[in-house]
Amino acid sequence: MRLSVSNYANCPLLQDCVDGVADVVRDRAAPSAILVHMTSASGRVGPLQLVAGVVVDGDRVLMCLRSAGRAWYPRKWDLVGGHVEPGESAAKALVREAREEVGIRLSEPLGPRLTTVVTKDAEIAIWLVEGWSGEPKNTAPAEHEAIGWFDPGTLDLLDLAHPNYLTIIKEALAARQRQASNSHR
Repeated sequence: MRLSVSNYANCPLLQDCVDGVADVVRDRAAPSAILVHMTSASGRVGPLQLVAGVVVDGDRVLMCLRSAGRAWYPRKWDLVGGHVEPGESAAKALVREAREEVGIRLSEPLGPRLTTVVTKDAEIAIWLVEGWSGEPKNTAPAEHEAIGWFDPGTLDLLDLAHPNYLTIIKEALAARQRQASNSHR
């Protein structure tokens, strides 16, 4: 499937994601247009496949501040995650992205997904990540200006990359707390 994008400069998702995800060529019939061939990791054509992890340490969540130069959600706080590469499972993509972005090691299986956020451009599979090793650090400074741990009270103050992230994170933390309370009974 080929999509004609008449104004590539106004399509931040494509600008941000084109490497390794889309085959971009100029349309000779319309030089100002770009033809994009997008294929998901499963080989099907459709929305961009993304992954994210709510990485927790106690009641704190690890967040990444996207760099100002990023075309998609610059200077917004985001979960650890990224693109699913061709032939890669979503779970393996999250393991790889966590290692590449913040230098931590996750083990598979990650358990059931918390949710999948669907937008007009992408599907974002989100997991709760409680088991990891290593010391988180910003290992992708071109992608993130900073990383940080935030408790539920300070998450409200962040400018998040997706409007549903706050609810997803708080529900995941509340479920963890309920589960911990029930296991102590």
